[in-house]
Amino acid sequence: MTNQDSRIIRCTTQIKGAYFDNGQKLSIEDRQVSTVFPSERTQIGNWMGMDQASGATYSVKCKPV
Repeated sequence: MTNQDSRIIRCTTQIKGAYFDNGQKLSIEDRQVSTVFPSERTQIGNWMGMDQASGATYSVKCKPV
């Protein structure tokens, strides 16, 4: 994500998905908060193996600080 706003913004990324452990499907829900400074680029949220192909869904909400 690139912040094109002149203000610092804070983004909350929420994930809902599932993973398999010893053949058992388990659900996961997590949230990460990121701060993005003006004219800077950063990654919002990072979960290994939890991409859209795995059925995970993401929600990203940002607001100025």
